[in-house]
Amino acid sequence: MLFSPSVMSAYKPATVSLGGRHMAKGQGVATRVFQWGGTYSQWLAHVRAMYEDQSPAGARFRENLVYRVTSAGVGGKPRNWAGFEKQALGKLLSTGIIDAALADFEKVQAKLITHAIPDRPLPSVTGGVWVTPLVLANVPMCARLRTRTKLPPKNLELAVNVSAVVEASDITASLARIARAAWDYTLSGGAITITVNYVHHFTEPQTWKREDMHGVIHSIKVPLTNVAALASAVSSQQYRGTDMQAAKALSGYRDDGLPVTTLIKPGLLHVTGRIEDDTKARAALAIN
Repeated sequence: MLFSPSVMSAYKPATVSLGGRHMAKGQGVATRVFQWGGTYSQWLAHVRAMYEDQSPAGARFRENLVYRVTSAGVGGKPRNWAGFEKQALGKLLSTGIIDAALADFEKVQAKLITHAIPDRPLPSVTGGVWVTPLVLANVPMCARLRTRTKLPPKNLELAVNVSAVVEASDITASLARIARAAWDYTLSGGAITITVNYVHHFTEPQTWKREDMHGVIHSIKVPLTNVAALASAVSSQQYRGTDMQAAKALSGYRDDGLPVTTLIKPGLLHVTGRIEDDTKARAALAIN
C-alpha cells in the first residue's frame, strides 16, 4: 500500500545497517529501506504532499496524523507521549512550527550554561576588555582582544528512534542539550551542519519495484540558526506525529508496531531522552 508515483518518486532504495534491541551494542544488519533526504522546508513540502495524496496510503496518513496520546506515568502523573491536535497540525503545515516542542526546548535552554572554547587574548591599544593595572600604568597595549578560534567544520548527525516509554518533553530536552553544544562550537569559531535521521523498521517487508523494503529513513537537514525550526524538526511531535505515520503508511500494515531499531553509522549521535547519552554530543564537539 504505497503513495502515488509523484510522492513515491521522493523515496530512493538504500541499504543501511540497522540494529535491534536483541543485538549487541554497535552490531547491525544490512537492511533495504526507503530513504528520503532533504532540508526541513523540503520535508514540510513532502508532508503536505503525503497529506494531500489521494492514494490509499495518503488516506491512512491523513487518518492517523491528528492524535494526541496521554497516559498515566510513574506515580499516576500524566505522561505526554506525542501527537498533534488539529490546531497544531494546521500551524505545522503552514509555518513548520510546533509550539509545544518550541516551549519545551526554550524551557531547557534557559537552564543551560554556554561553554564556548576560549582563545588566547591578544594585546591591543583599544577594544575588547581593559586591563585596569595596565591602564593605570599608562601602558599603550592595555586592552585585550579575544579572537575566535578556528575549528574545522563538522556534520552533526542525529538519529531519533525511541520506545513508547520516552516522554515527548524528554526528547525535546535531549535536543536542547545537543543544540547548545552545537551553538557553543559555532561561537568558538566552527561551523556545524545538523542532520536528523528518523528510522523505522517494518514488521513485514514491503515490496517496491521487485525489492523487499524492510523500513524507512527520513534524513532532514535542520537550520541551526532557526530555533523554532530546530525545535520543531527534531521533536517527539515530528517523530511520532508525522514521521511515524508516514512509516505506517509505507508499511502497508494498519497495525504495524514499527519495532524499535537503531541506525548504525560512525559518528552518529542518538536522541534518547537520557541525559547521560546527551553528554556524548558535547564530547563529540570537543567542548568541555
